[in-house]
Amino acid sequence: RGYVLGAKRTKMIVYRLQKRDFLIISSVLLLFCLNFFINQKLNLKI
Repeated sequence: RGYVLGAKRTKMIVYRLQKRDFLIISSVLLLFCLNFFINQKLNLKI
């Protein structure tokens, strides 16, 4: 019984970490894309 609870808890933690990692990765990609577009606009202006 305790083992099952522990496994469930571990699974929940892993799920939460995956969710957080997904958010971090998506935000980093978004920032990267924004920087790329801003740099392109600056280059076009110059």
